[in-house]
Formats: sequence, C-alpha cells, structure tokens
Amino acid sequence: MDDWADRLEQLFAQGQLQEGRELAREILAEAADQHSAAVARFHLARIAIRLHDVETGLEDVRRARAILEATPNEPLVVECLDWEAAALHLMESPAALSTARDALRRCLRLVPPAPATEARILGRIGAIALSHHDWKSAIWYYEAATQRLEPVHDIRLLAHMCNDLSVAYLELGLHERAIHYARRGLALHRMVDEGPAVARITNNLGLALLRHGRLPEAEPLLRRSLRLCRRLRLTAGLSHVLLSLGELEFRRERWREAAALFSEAADEATAAAEPLTHAAAQQWLALVNEVGGDQDEADRGFRVAIRELTGHGTGDRLRECRANYALLLERRGDVASAVQHWKEVARDRRAVPAGLGDLLPRPEPLTPRHSQPG
Repeated sequence: MDDWADRLEQLFAQGQLQEGRELAREILAEAADQHSAAVARFHLARIAIRLHDVETGLEDVRRARAILEATPNEPLVVECLDWEAAALHLMESPAALSTARDALRRCLRLVPPAPATEARILGRIGAIALSHHDWKSAIWYYEAATQRLEPVHDIRLLAHMCNDLSVAYLELGLHERAIHYARRGLALHRMVDEGPAVARITNNLGLALLRHGRLPEAEPLLRRSLRLCRRLRLTAGLSHVLLSLGELEFRRERWREAAALFSEAADEATAAAEPLTHAAAQQWLALVNEVGGDQDEADRGFRVAIRELTGHGTGDRLRECRANYALLLERRGDVASAVQHWKEVARDRRAVPAGLGDLLPRPEPLTPRHSQPG
C-alpha cells in the first residue's frame, strides 16, 4: 500500500487532481481489504473537496473515517476530521468549528507529532474564525499556524494563509497589510497554478484596494476574478466576487448596478447553500433600498439577514448585522428601535460594528440618490 499511497500524496501535492482521482478510483475498485479501501476513499474525498465537489467529498471522508476509527489509524483519522471540517466550512455549516477543534485536540496527542497537519488544522480554525468575523482570533490562529509551517515549506498552504490573513487585516482596517498579504498570496498561488484559489485571492486583493479607496486599481482585479469564476464554472465563492463588484458600484453611487449585483450574489449564495453570504447580500440590498427611500424593503432585508444569522454559530456576524441595522435606524431618527438592537449587541462587549452604515449618504434625513452610469 505504501507505494500507491505515496504516489497519491505526490499527485495531490503537485495539484494533479484528475490523475490522482483516477488512480484512487482504481485502487478503491481493487482494494483487498477495508483499510486500503478507506485510504483510497480518503484521497478521493480530499480531491473532491479541493475541486469544490463538496457534498461528494464530505460523504466520502465520513465513510473513510468510520473505517479508520475501527482499524485504528489515528493519524489518518485526524486528517479525515480536518478535511471533514474543510467541507463543512465550505458549506457554511456551524458544525465546522467543533469538527476542526476535535481534529486539533486529537492531532496534539499524536506520537510522533505531525507539525504540517497541526499547521493546517490551526489554519482551518483561523479560516472558520474569519468566516465568523472574529478577526483577531483568525490572525492569532494563522500566526500560530505559520510558526509551525516554517520548517515544512508547504507553498500551497502558506498561500491560503496569506489569502485569509489579507481578509482579516482588511476587516480590521489595516489596508496596507491586507494588500501586502493578498499580493503575496496571489504570487504563491500562481506558483502552484490553482485556478479556484487564484480567483479567490484576486477578489480579495481587489476588495482590499477597494476598501483603501483605490477603485481604479480594484475594478480590473474584481472583473478578472469574475471571469475566472465563470471560466472555471465555480459555484462556491462566486457570490463573494459578485458582492465585491456590488460594493464597488455602491461606492460609486451607481445604485441600480449595485442592486443587480447584490441580487445576483444572493441568488448564487442560495444556489450554493451559502446562508452567511446570502445574509451579507441581504444587508447590502437593504442599504441600497434605504438610499432609494424604500424603508420597508430595507427593514425586510435586515430582518432576513438577522433571521439567517441567528443559530448559525456566527455571533460576531449577527452582532455586526444588528449594529449596522441600529446605525441605520438612528439615521432615520427611530431611536427606540435602534436601542433595542443596541441592547442585543451589548450582550457581548466584543462586538464592533462592521461600519456598513457609514457608506450611506451623509445628509439627514436620508434622501434617494439618482446617480446613474455616466
């Protein structure tokens, strides 16, 4: 088994996923015992997850882990848990964090230690913290991961961490650091020629430049990311690129274009089963409706977002959403309603408003803008 297992590892590390998938399928079909079949299925699972065939990957990795738990093969069980967490994270499932923590707990007990696996799991938890908008925790986990990664020289993993560090620094308002990590991540991803990852980091670099006020530099990157998503027929993550382009149009006060992009992002998020991204799209649509004077639709958008975020294990996102809604209500002069949402935010002192409300036009009371493409 060692020879073909080593070959599968090599193909995966080199990004030769289709060749790896064919070999793993052959081995699974000819497996002489359950353990060999489970190892082959694990390789099929992570290839599927890497190719964004997430549901297939999740099913395969769970089937593999069930056999490996009984074998037992603890190092590979830890690997299975990590990739299960990866699939759940891509599906925006609240179970991703507990699964990743279980993987880390069991990884830390391995003898001999597995620093590369530990680094990847720490990075996974960082990514989940990032999706929950817990920026400082995300940075802490990524820094811990990179410390363990230094002797390993895993370019692909380092590229992913640079990508996510750029997002965390972006959301903390540290735009120059965000741009630095995004550019570094993009360069590393191009070294290993990962199309989906290049699309994602290109979007993040464009978003960092956009938030830094460098719109002319941001636009070609965001449009390049969208073209790459379309060419690769990506579904996971497409909604994020559409949100970025919508924000670009919003900042230009091109309300109809922004609304169309946010609506498309919401539809794509629904199709890809990305409830957190759908909630973000609803918040942006609410802001567009507020600018247009349709307060009922703005209220509806925030109510939908709050409902979707409730119970998803994403407290920071929910608090940010409530804080943004409270800011909007304050601008209307509806202090009583705003206070109710601020009370919800105040239940956790860590909450920091995301600041989407600051993008609304300044004059009070709010009046519709009529800027059109020019």
